[in-house]
Amino acid sequence: MITFKQLLMEMPMIIDSTTISDLSNAEYNRELLLKIRTTFSRAPDIIYKDSNIEIIHKRLGDGGEVIAADYKQQLIRYYMRYGRSAPNMAVQFDVWKDSNYKFSIDVVSYVFFNFLLKNFNFIRTDSNQTTAGKKMWIRLLKQAAPKYNIYLADANPGIEKIEQYNSKEGPIDKWINARENIIWGKDPKHADIHLVIEGRK
Repeated sequence: MITFKQLLMEMPMIIDSTTISDLSNAEYNRELLLKIRTTFSRAPDIIYKDSNIEIIHKRLGDGGEVIAADYKQQLIRYYMRYGRSAPNMAVQFDVWKDSNYKFSIDVVSYVFFNFLLKNFNFIRTDSNQTTAGKKMWIRLLKQAAPKYNIYLADANPGIEKIEQYNSKEGPIDKWINARENIIWGKDPKHADIHLVIEGRK
């Protein structure tokens, strides 16, 4: 079971100044790929490889970045960086995927379940969610529900409540919809409300 000691750790630092929206610009994209490739102090961790792409992990301080490199076109097709918010908890943020590229795998889910959840006990949402980020998390929660523990944690002072999803309450969609206004919103309090997936059930 997740605890508030784990949840209320300092937020991860911004690792670098990469602007995710700029990855849609081919020139910037290629420059970043070159920069990443030439700054490895050792061989990168290869998470996945096929004839078209190589998914690699680069450690940066307490966090890291994961990219799907298309070496044929010299482009990044997927980018994600993560930070450690507690010894066994990570937060992924700045997730970007080339929507025009046809992957042979579901790259977002593959990295989440085969890299993040294999290296950290808990993965939680960050404090700022875009519409695309919300959709991504709902999809990941649906995939995670049959196998992993899922929590909704409200870390606001005076509340500090953790609620665990129970499949007896119905499908995960129903559970999320019933808490829509609690999980997501523009009020400052939502910065301290997180969804958490536990990697070991």
